[in-house]
Amino acid sequence: MNKKIVIILILVIIVIIALFFITKKDKVINEVVETTNLTEEIKGFSDVPQNFEIEKAIESDYFVIDGRENSDKIYNKDILDRFIENTSINSTNRKPDKIRIANYNYSGYPTIYEIEYKETGYILTIDASRNNIVPKSITTNNNIPSDIYSITIEEDPGINAAIIKFSVYSEIDNIEDLEQYKDIEITRFLLDDKIVNKNKI
Repeated sequence: MNKKIVIILILVIIVIIALFFITKKDKVINEVVETTNLTEEIKGFSDVPQNFEIEKAIESDYFVIDGRENSDKIYNKDILDRFIENTSINSTNRKPDKIRIANYNYSGYPTIYEIEYKETGYILTIDASRNNIVPKSITTNNNIPSDIYSITIEEDPGINAAIIKFSVYSEIDNIEDLEQYKDIEITRFLLDDKIVNKNKI
């Protein structure tokens, strides 16, 4: 009689352990599905295809940084230069303008930056929904005042990089607590990248 009870207890324990592992496995599967769904919900610029080839970005007049393996080019820098000229705080005819930058990483996935200048300030949107970096994200900063910031390219030979950023305009002296404002880096490219322009200006 005791042997039967022991066998039944052992069977019950085995069933409980089996149920525990099955439940745990289902939970892990559900978490993976939820994470996948979260990733799929992140949609970037609606007018940009999810598979955004570099040739299409160049053709669409983006400033393109080709950071892919064995690549050493930037495209349409003339378009970036024109945008900086149009929106610079030192421009004699500062006017509304917009530019998109596509920075392709080593594996060929792009991060897209949209910079829009209005009289009240700059708006920076960073769309990382198309690359292989986790977590994928889209961020917008619409609080970049144009009376404080101006977009610039700062060369740093020490790291062989040209940094595109919003620089605090140093000559402003009538704004209280200017120290609270910091330069805002947008993206960067290598100084020795070959420049390829479409000459459409």
